[in-house]
Amino acid sequence: PLIDPHYLSESFDVRVFVEAARFLRMVRCKLNEDPEIGGWEVHPGEKAAANGDYEAPQRHAGVNVETYYHPVSTCKMDPSSDSMSVVEARLNVYGIERLRVIDASFIPKVPAAHACAPMVMIADK
Repeated sequence: PLIDPHYLSESFDVRVFVEAARFLRMVRCKLNEDPEIGGWEVHPGEKAAANGDYEAPQRHAGVNVETYYHPVSTCKMDPSSDSMSVVEARLNVYGIERLRVIDASFIPKVPAAHACAPMVMIADK
């Protein structure tokens, strides 16, 4: 299924994104004063998010921003009597023989750490 997190779909999120970019530019400018540390901005570029420009970073994010987390809680684990349920307690998918879910989609809450370790453990079972 498509998971669309609607990045920057709210004007508040756009403002926070732009202000964060401005803050990071300020930090970079300070770091450029030290020749051993200095750096340059690669994306979205110096012209994006200029004073008052909220549309350029929103366009940039719409094309380039992606998640680095692993989505969890995307398929429900419950008895087959629940029409919204996808898997049972042994992670067998309802309606498809010999198919098990071994990713983070059935975990009911986001782990505090990276999802890889619990998933390796679950897949091993």
